[in-house]
Amino acid sequence: MTIFKKIRDLIKEEGLMKELCEHLQQIGIKASLLESGSPESLGPRWQKGPFASGYVLGNIKLEDQNFDLIQVERNMGGDDTGLSEIEYTYQYLVLANIEGLEERLEAKIKLIRKGLIRRELVDFHWHGGELAQHLNADSSLRDMLLQEGLSEFRIVEIKPDKKNRCVRMSRPSKFLDYFDIGLSRIRIVGRKEFTKKEDIKLFNLIAKHVRSIVYE
Repeated sequence: MTIFKKIRDLIKEEGLMKELCEHLQQIGIKASLLESGSPESLGPRWQKGPFASGYVLGNIKLEDQNFDLIQVERNMGGDDTGLSEIEYTYQYLVLANIEGLEERLEAKIKLIRKGLIRRELVDFHWHGGELAQHLNADSSLRDMLLQEGLSEFRIVEIKPDKKNRCVRMSRPSKFLDYFDIGLSRIRIVGRKEFTKKEDIKLFNLIAKHVRSIVYE
């Protein structure tokens, strides 16, 4: 059995998108799994093989939301200690032609810390263009981001993707699994960190501000 076959059997990707779609339907979201090659689906940010970093597992179309698709992307990496990492990113996509709007759609969270040694996290602030101003002014969004508390704060990433005509939104996973294969150890991040109702509310609110700029 090759190392790639071992990894494929370990991470059990087959059926993952179907599981995610069924989960969304169970929590009351109108969702449908798009077939590979569907004109409504979106490809990867770059084209690589199935075991390369940046591989897209699939797309799920949503109805009655401010964002259009949920896309699952797998990235792979490692370090010189023999630890390999496979990370799954659940991306929430607003589909739109954003050419010429990139600067207006820039928005990154800057963490505010105090103290010289412990550097305690005390607040956060959005920096960037017009979108950042909208997000800073939204008290409901701020409350959502702080629900887990500053000690568990997870940054939201917003990335305009001109090539694929969309805006991508995501949060880093906090679920880890470790497996040993021979002399190597694999850390799997976020494989089944399925979308919650709270995630839908959060990204719906951000997407509303994105759409206000894109479709003004």
